[in-house]
Amino acid sequence: MEKAAIPLHQVFWMFVCSRFILNLVSNPFFNELANDRDIIPALIIGVPVQLIYAVPFLLLWLKYPERSLIEYSSSILGRFLGKIVGLLYIGYFLMQTAITVRFFDDFLVTRFFYHTPMEAIGLGLLVIVVYAVYMGVEVIGRCASVLVPVIFFGMLLLVALAFSQAHGYNVAPTWETSPGEFMITMLPTATRWSELAWTAVLFPLIRKRQNIKPAVFGGIIFVNFLFFIVNVSVVAIFGPVSVKNIRFPTLEMVQSVSVGEFLDRVESLVLGLWVFGAFVKTAIFFYVCVQCVTEWFKLKDRKPLIIPMGIIVYLLSILLFSNIVELSIFSGTVIPIDFAFTFLLPLLMLLIYFVKKPFQKRSS
Repeated sequence: MEKAAIPLHQVFWMFVCSRFILNLVSNPFFNELANDRDIIPALIIGVPVQLIYAVPFLLLWLKYPERSLIEYSSSILGRFLGKIVGLLYIGYFLMQTAITVRFFDDFLVTRFFYHTPMEAIGLGLLVIVVYAVYMGVEVIGRCASVLVPVIFFGMLLLVALAFSQAHGYNVAPTWETSPGEFMITMLPTATRWSELAWTAVLFPLIRKRQNIKPAVFGGIIFVNFLFFIVNVSVVAIFGPVSVKNIRFPTLEMVQSVSVGEFLDRVESLVLGLWVFGAFVKTAIFFYVCVQCVTEWFKLKDRKPLIIPMGIIVYLLSILLFSNIVELSIFSGTVIPIDFAFTFLLPLLMLLIYFVKKPFQKRSS
């Protein structure tokens, strides 16, 4: 395990950026609600669902504060099953990294750089990410602590400029959906917290990790606060019906901004914010991929793995999907996979830990 120390405030910003940045341009949440006019109560009810969702991983972190996910899975499940689970998580992180790179490529090619080869855009991103991972997780943490607040305040500014076009009746709740149905509707949103899995890998590197609960719960609440501001504004501007048919709703909202005759076409600001955030998210997942492989093979140095794994991620980002439609379809069907890796497996390991604990005490 690399001997690094990431302050909690950097973990917080990494956590926030990793979850929020893809939703900055594309948000499947609008198509998951039966009635987008009920978006306000849905977002409010969704917060406790997501907080409860984080509990299994949180308890595992506190039970094994000196071990990462790859290490304590073998302690709980045994060497053979633990290795299999570790290998599955490596595949999961590789998939997440490749999807992030491909989403970055498709968004820029379809909306900004029409004549630029997608392969060149992905290669450019990965070259910077590989360098950041080579420098270490502390560099990624410092980048997050600087860039993510800029993204946050930039989004607040853009929403404020666009809000004059909002119509309150578009988000006036109909109350046709029961609280129980709201909770079921919010489950897909909860399953997208893949950040819980990478935090489990980085946990031994976190400084003052005994205080992780406020950072994680605060991160979940803060992300939902961002979702509330952006998503409610988007629905209020475009309406609950039209928003379901918009591919990049936040970008469309920003493109509608026009202040007098001197402030127009501010979508370039979204491009800058998106590039910052995509870099941070990709760097986090790629670093975790490399770290997991290093621990799985019990290697002393992760650096020889960085370039070969960068090539693998690059090839996967190109070969997994032939176009943005396939990527969108896959993103809609990946919910069971996210659920398995972010809730089901940690819950299973936690239950096995509590079952084995009395027997371990007796044997000792």
